[in-house]
Amino acid sequence: MRDGKRWGSRVVLLLAAAMLLTLGAAPVAAGILGKKKEKEKEFIPFTPTGAWEAYIHDDEGRDRVLLRPVEQNDDKDWMFLRFTDYKGPRARLAILRVENKSLNPESEDDDDEDGYVEVPLEQIEDLFSTSLFNTNRFTLIERKRVQSAIAEQDFGSSDRINAESAVKVGKLLGADYLIIVAVNEWTPEKSRFGAIGVGQSTAEVAISFRVINAASGELTFSSTERATAGSWNFIVGGKKAPISYSLQSCLNKGAYSLASFLKVQPWRGSVADIKGNKVYINAGSNRGIETGMKLTALSKGEAVIDPETKLPLGNDTEAIGTLMVTTVNETFSIAAISQGCKGLKKGDQVEIAAEKF
Repeated sequence: MRDGKRWGSRVVLLLAAAMLLTLGAAPVAAGILGKKKEKEKEFIPFTPTGAWEAYIHDDEGRDRVLLRPVEQNDDKDWMFLRFTDYKGPRARLAILRVENKSLNPESEDDDDEDGYVEVPLEQIEDLFSTSLFNTNRFTLIERKRVQSAIAEQDFGSSDRINAESAVKVGKLLGADYLIIVAVNEWTPEKSRFGAIGVGQSTAEVAISFRVINAASGELTFSSTERATAGSWNFIVGGKKAPISYSLQSCLNKGAYSLASFLKVQPWRGSVADIKGNKVYINAGSNRGIETGMKLTALSKGEAVIDPETKLPLGNDTEAIGTLMVTTVNETFSIAAISQGCKGLKKGDQVEIAAEKF
């Protein structure tokens, strides 16, 4: 009789444990399913308007709008970020370096170099270069040229941004903007949870993106993006770890923020030479210049110097006429004078207002 009671107690305990597991798993399953239904409900198809736009090409092969404010989009959605084609002048960007600033909270000794977690910096630079390229708005300067320029100016030896060196590097590279990327948080396994024997992990990264105006050496833009991904978010049996997905989402967020900022900045080129009515511009098809584009000619005056830093802030310019692009080569274009341009000389600038494109 006593054995029967013991057996009955065991059955009750087993049933209770099973019920707890079921109750524990139910909210997780309900949450995932609920999220999926909610996402289906707010799905808005993307229809191109002809302007440069960002959109989501989701994991089901559908194109949908990138919700605004952009915080409404899930981190997973950013993995599938796409951009429409862009016809207009493209800024020249140089990624100066990718820094590791992600401290290892568990390392109090010298097990990790300087107490930082190990981060694949070269891979991050490659992936971010691809993310920037995919915006269709930029010309990227190759890594070897950048490394050579920063070595010559000793730009990469200090954590501080040296504006004077930035200007020199910008001139050496012919860059409009210089980019510095810093990994602030790198957590391959942030948390683990789930039913007994069935664990799920999340990974999280936080990365900052800084943009330096190559003409002045001034920091003109800075943002920090964060992304989280879980192993349950993707196809079972996938070979990539959650950290790979969170990294791609974070870099795509950074590329979008950077492109959104730079699209409203005026594009400028320089007059390389003048022969009669032909004005040679130092930008061609490699920078998005097309036949028929109208340019504003800007007479380049004296340099404006910051009295505190003694660094150039730019040049005093004056609009003196208009030009029309008639011939486009890969690295330069030729424009004809349409109106004015009296006194136009080599070294003067041309400009296209970015909002026109």
